Amino acid sequence: MPLPKLPTDTIKRETETEDSMDTQAEATIRNSDGEQLDDELQERLRSLRVFDCELPAFDIGGAPEHPIELFRSWLIEAITAGVREPHAMTLSTVDADRRPSSRVLILKGLSSGALQFASSRTSRKGRELSATLQAAAGFYWRELGRQVRLTGQVLDRGRDAAA
Repeated sequence: MPLPKLPTDTIKRETETEDSMDTQAEATIRNSDGEQLDDELQERLRSLRVFDCELPAFDIGGAPEHPIELFRSWLIEAITAGVREPHAMTLSTVDADRRPSSRVLILKGLSSGALQFASSRTSRKGRELSATLQAAAGFYWRELGRQVRLTGQVLDRGRDAAA
């Protein structure tokens, strides 16, 4: 069964539960006539299989003292296992109005506990990084059933480091 035509309008809202600080984002998708299109898609999404493999165990007590050491270990494991594009990361920033934005970048290196990636200073991403100096990065290695998320300050190391 084909998916419906791409929507022309999306209404977004965030809700926060009273019992926790979890935030749930919802998007209601409507076509140009205002008809809601998400029921069929939701049904299809919920029927998809998730994590067809056994997920690796994780013992927090056995984790290294510094989280970046665990990240390095898992990244090497992903490279060794032949994970497709193990160095692809989702970088999230915010603009001046605190609206989030994400895009996929390539990890260029890891040095002294810092992730290294390249970006144009004049791009949207570059401007957002210059304005806030904070970002979040996420790695997802589907074949290993692992993901890592990192947050922190962004430092501009100059053009030579980006080459």
